[in-house]
Amino acid sequence: MNDYRAVIGINLGTTHSSFAYSFMNPSNICIHKEWRDGIGYKFPTVLYYDDEYRNVTIGRNGHDRNPVELFKLLLGKMENEPPLQHGKAIIDYFREFGKIVKRTIQHVDFDQALIVLTVPDNNTMLTRSFFTMREYAFKAGLLRDPLSQNFRLTTESKAIALYCMKYLREHNLSVGEKFIVVDCGDNTVYLSTMLLWNNEKLCLISERIEIDCGGDLADQEFLKFIERKIGSSRMNLISENKLQEIKNIFGSIKLSFTGIQSEFVTINFDSGFALRQLFYRNDNNNRWNFKLEFEDVKAIIDPIVERIVQLVDSQLRLCDNCFAISLVGDFGRSKYLQLRIEEKFSTRVLVSRPPNSCTAILRGANSDQAYIIKLEEENKKAQEFNNLLHEKYDGLQEKYDNLQEIEIKYVNQIRINQQYKNDIILKDQSEKQRQNNYRLLYDDLQKNYDDLTKKYNEEINQNQIIDEKFKNDINGIEEKYQNQINDISRQYQKNIELQEQRINQLQQFLELKENKLQNLEKEKEELNAENDNLHQKNTNLANQLENILLQNTILKDDVSNIVSNENIDQNYIISLNNDISFRTK
Repeated sequence: MNDYRAVIGINLGTTHSSFAYSFMNPSNICIHKEWRDGIGYKFPTVLYYDDEYRNVTIGRNGHDRNPVELFKLLLGKMENEPPLQHGKAIIDYFREFGKIVKRTIQHVDFDQALIVLTVPDNNTMLTRSFFTMREYAFKAGLLRDPLSQNFRLTTESKAIALYCMKYLREHNLSVGEKFIVVDCGDNTVYLSTMLLWNNEKLCLISERIEIDCGGDLADQEFLKFIERKIGSSRMNLISENKLQEIKNIFGSIKLSFTGIQSEFVTINFDSGFALRQLFYRNDNNNRWNFKLEFEDVKAIIDPIVERIVQLVDSQLRLCDNCFAISLVGDFGRSKYLQLRIEEKFSTRVLVSRPPNSCTAILRGANSDQAYIIKLEEENKKAQEFNNLLHEKYDGLQEKYDNLQEIEIKYVNQIRINQQYKNDIILKDQSEKQRQNNYRLLYDDLQKNYDDLTKKYNEEINQNQIIDEKFKNDINGIEEKYQNQINDISRQYQKNIELQEQRINQLQQFLELKENKLQNLEKEKEELNAENDNLHQKNTNLANQLENILLQNTILKDDVSNIVSNENIDQNYIISLNNDISFRTK
């Protein structure tokens, strides 16, 4: 049995890592936050190598070197695996990370501390991972020998659930009750349903569910929002460090956002020296400004929160006798997410957010192992005391153990019998309720059948009356239309006779007309002959008239000559003129 002086919990994350420690006191766990280039309690899980991959530094201070990231799962396969021997990245990171731990806990050696490493739940070969990671820790100088017993592995979900369980126990969580842990991380949201057993043991009763909608997704959507505002060309001018600073600024915005418009203050990204330094370059052409409105933040965060709420709702529907929902993780600090979870589920279960829940993995890892170590130490002392009494009270102890076993079996049997009795009572009640339901259903069906039968007979009688009426109506209509047809036939025959008479009359009239036309033709011929004679006479008279006019002209000339040459008696001239006029007529 090792006399441990401290417990060190290490969370080797995909993008960030962290560690915490306690000096055998689970209620006083220290989270390390004094990082050179970390964010709060997190430190980037990044290695920077030289060109030969020999010299290495960790964090983000070696920007001109070869970075190696996302190596947490080198226990398995990676699509773009770095040009390193298998596990070298983890060993190097352990070695550099261990230096920081040693500087933090100077008065405690590693062989005097229990080192607890959390691993992801999707690691299906936990046993293999334990021996592999213990070997890596030994090669990194964290362990004295490769078979050291002061090295433990625990899953992330178990560590978080243990921390949440201890908090929920203070709110009357009972043995046999379930609770759901909602771990809202940076990249992923995990849901685990846990059951509390005796002696504060936990059981995972459903597969851990995960979706890719953590807080980093909101940061990425915010960067897209900035790109739409300032354009892709300007966005490319912002360095990676400045982008990280922008994400940090939005991180505080997304966590404090409540979804209540009256509580939101529009942010002008052209005001304040700190914000200008993030965007402005030396030349004035690269300056810009924009505003972040309430609707913009809601449009970024709302889809992520809605997916989390839907996932919790679907899991809660599958979990009967659920006592509480525990919200943990960095994005779990979002006030908007907390309000939505409270609004949706507070009437169904207890919605809790344990204090310091963003470090729940570290606190759970430390408290779990520290609790076990404390029990082991107490058991060791008790065992030594029992050894002293064992020689004198061996028989009594054996009898006592037998009685304990009998009592346990008796109590268990009573519980089993009571449970069986309760099951029988419940089944009997359920059967009676089912029979009552069947009886009520049968009565309703019988009543509906009688009503439908009565209605069917009434409709048949009504249809017979309607059929009889239709037959009478049809006979009346046939008789009526038959008389009309006969009247129409007689009228038609009479009209035909009248037409024939009119045709005969027209024929007679035509014969008369033809005779009259023949007579008119004869008259026309006679008139034409008479007209020819008249024309001839007229021609002769015209010729005579011309001769007379000619003579008259000659006479007028003669008279003029006589009047001019001789003094003729006026009476004679008048008499002559009259004579001429008479002839002319």
